[in-house]
Amino acid sequence: LVSIYSQNARGLKTNSALTEAIEALRRRSGFSAGLHETWRTGLEEIEEDGFVFLGAAPAVQNGRGSKGVGILLSPLAVAAWRAAGAVVHNDVGPRVIAVRLEVEDSSGRKK
Repeated sequence: LVSIYSQNARGLKTNSALTEAIEALRRRSGFSAGLHETWRTGLEEIEEDGFVFLGAAPAVQNGRGSKGVGILLSPLAVAAWRAAGAVVHNDVGPRVIAVRLEVEDSSGRKK
């Protein structure tokens, strides 16, 4: 059993804010989190302490920012992402991102 979270980030513009999100996922023993309204820029893949943040956002932000989505993967989810080929689908726009994760069910079957 894994926990997958979704969170309106209300601006995840700084590296310290990203570190806080990682710590929150770690405290909850979460597998992954879908983040929206990150207000970051461009396409990103950031690794920190075994966690990976994958982001898609507009190339430029105006004012406080808007849009932007991301997926935060725990170390276990990073392994599942890499087992599935580590592909990031971020070519649709600044509000869409997807990854494939290869995991095993309780019977040992890969899903």
